[in-house]
Amino acid sequence: MVRLRTKAVGLLVSALAMTLTATTAHAAQSDLPSYEQWQRDVRESLEGVHEYLDSARGRNAAIVLDIDNTALETEYHRGRANKPVLEAARHAKRLGMTVLIVSARKVGHEESALDQLRRAGYEPDKICLKRKGERNAEGKLRCRKKFTAEGYRITANIGNRDTDFEGGYYDRRFQLPDYDGELS
Repeated sequence: MVRLRTKAVGLLVSALAMTLTATTAHAAQSDLPSYEQWQRDVRESLEGVHEYLDSARGRNAAIVLDIDNTALETEYHRGRANKPVLEAARHAKRLGMTVLIVSARKVGHEESALDQLRRAGYEPDKICLKRKGERNAEGKLRCRKKFTAEGYRITANIGNRDTDFEGGYYDRRFQLPDYDGELS
């Protein structure tokens, strides 16, 4: 009985050691910068956004936000607001602009996405998600076209992937870092 218990403890310790080694190896392989560096890079990407929004306000003015690793710190602190983006969204709201959410998350998950954003401090007005079978860029372009057809003038589009910007239907892009696709 003691021998069996000793063997089980030994196996458990070995499994734990292998898990820790695998986790450490994965973190070491990641090309992502530290959280602090990412935040510096985000702020640099958004440099001048408040002044731009001040100059772009007007009838039916809106901004578009992506969710993951744009509005929310999905990679670094799941569910937490990305503060520089939240500041831009709040500034837009103070100016009377509409905050539109366009994401590659799938249709049918609108309420959970809106709940996450609201818990993080955002006040989104509308959301549009990717349909089944759409590529990310196609879905996001469809959403921007839809909002434009509804009468919104998308003054600023804030995202972190090239797919957030393909096809236009916005006045100005603010592209946050994605570190060559490492930050989805």
